Amino acid sequence: MPPLFRRLSLKVRVLGSALLVLFLVTCSVTQVEAVSSWSPTVLVNTESFSTIDDGDSTTDIELRFGSTLGEKLYFNRSETRFQLTRGLYIQGNLTATGSLSVSGATVLDGATTVNSTLDTTGAITTDSDLTINHDNGGADATLTFGNDAGAETLTFSDTTNQFEFSDDVKITGDFTVTGGVVVGDYAPGTGTGAGTIRWTGTDYEGYDGTGWKTFTAAGKFVGTTVATSDGSIGTGSLVGYQAANEICTHAFAGSHMCQVDEIISSVEQNLSSFSGMVNGWASMGAPGYTADANDCGGWTSGDGGDLGSWWEFSTDGGVTIESGGGKGYLTNCAVAQPLACCR
Repeated sequence: MPPLFRRLSLKVRVLGSALLVLFLVTCSVTQVEAVSSWSPTVLVNTESFSTIDDGDSTTDIELRFGSTLGEKLYFNRSETRFQLTRGLYIQGNLTATGSLSVSGATVLDGATTVNSTLDTTGAITTDSDLTINHDNGGADATLTFGNDAGAETLTFSDTTNQFEFSDDVKITGDFTVTGGVVVGDYAPGTGTGAGTIRWTGTDYEGYDGTGWKTFTAAGKFVGTTVATSDGSIGTGSLVGYQAANEICTHAFAGSHMCQVDEIISSVEQNLSSFSGMVNGWASMGAPGYTADANDCGGWTSGDGGDLGSWWEFSTDGGVTIESGGGKGYLTNCAVAQPLACCR
């Protein structure tokens, strides 16, 4: 090839290369200008991240998503915490080594395990079941209810397999039991606990505010009075049966003067109640067929010619109970002896 042609060819190639470089630069500038018109905040592709708002100690520090959308992740300086302006959805696990505080509603679609105390100042609601002691471990399951008077509990006992309330329970509606109701021996002070039901071990009783009343057809023997009286029984303005009942009530709260059939019923159910007793007047009612016994004229006569019924509990001064529980007698109304009291 002639030397002139080679020199021209070289110049053409150099000129072409220069034009290509100029074209690429022009395109690059145009592309940058196009990108800049979109105005992204930050575009980062690095393994490390520079400090955001470094050196500013007054305003919140934020990452904003979209000029129109306006949602952000920011560090709230006044509350000293990170905050999101929208909900956070996590597809993987969330692990927190410190406290997790939620001020609004929380929706948990999957199983949630809390290995320590869950403390909430708002209500906890559920559209499904709530299980306590889910692993069925050998421990009591307890719900604790607190107020300014103290804390009380509802416990399912691991020992008895029964529900136990630590305090009284008030039911304003019906109380329906398909099984048995077990009541214990409860002894409130005089004037308290009216309406209480108890089982003494031998009898069902109800408390009327002053004493216990039996639920059975006949009262049970509770003891004899220290004071004695002949057949004319009186106290204050009361005489006869009323006076006898009042004297027994004073000696044994809620009691009355025994009838003979109540003493016989006590022989069947609680013979030990006769321990230490000797004898006592007991009402029998209308006179017998062959004896003019009328409870000393309704316990108004101390005349030796009238007769009244009494019960002999012991023949040795109350040291031992008479065999079979004793027996009833008639005696003249001039005899002074204690009153037998039942309730």
